[in-house]
Amino acid sequence: MNGENPYEPPRVTTGNHEAPDAIFGEYHLTKRNVSAAESHFLVLSRPGLLLFVSFICIAIAIGLVVVVSRVADRFVGITLVVGMLVSAGIYLLSIYPTRKRVRQAMRAYGLLHAVHYQLVVDQTTTRVTAGTDTWVWQNDRIKVHSFSGGLLLRPETDVFLLLPKHGHFNVANFRELRNVLQTRLTATLPYAHAIRG
Repeated sequence: MNGENPYEPPRVTTGNHEAPDAIFGEYHLTKRNVSAAESHFLVLSRPGLLLFVSFICIAIAIGLVVVVSRVADRFVGITLVVGMLVSAGIYLLSIYPTRKRVRQAMRAYGLLHAVHYQLVVDQTTTRVTAGTDTWVWQNDRIKVHSFSGGLLLRPETDVFLLLPKHGHFNVANFRELRNVLQTRLTATLPYAHAIRG
C-alpha cells in the first residue's frame, strides 16, 4: 500500500502551473453516456422546433383515431400504433439535420466516447484535453445544463462537453462541482470557436 485509502476515488493529478482554485477532472465516456447526453443536447438545441413537431404529431394521432373510429371501431388500436410510428418518424426526421451537424462538430474536436478526458476550469477559461487534442474556451461563452447523467457544458452552438457523475474531480462531490461551474461559466457573450491549447 502507498498510504492512500483504497475506498476513495483516485486523486486527480495536476501540474503546478495551474491556478490553485481551478477545477480539475479526469474521466472516460462510454457510448451510452454520449448517446444520453446527445439526446438531451438536441432537445436543448431546438426546443421551439421540437415543441412544434410534438403538437403536429399529437394532432396527426388524434386525427387518425377520430377518422378511423367513425369508420370502424375495431381498427382504433392499430391506428394508435400507426399514429405513434408516424409521430416517431416525424420526430426523427425533424432532429436529423441538427444531430448530423452536432456529430460532425464533435468529431472535428475529437470529443468522442472511449477517449480519456481531462478538464481544467479556472476563473476565466475552460480547457479540455480529449485524447491528444486540447481545446480552450472562455468561461463567459459557456452555458451549463444539468441532466440525469451529469452536466452538459455548451461552449458552442453544436458542441457539448459531458461531465459524467462518475468522473474524478477535485471537489467534495458532484453537487459542489455543479455549483462552482454554474458560478464560473456565465455565458454572457455569444458562442465562439475554441482555440487549440
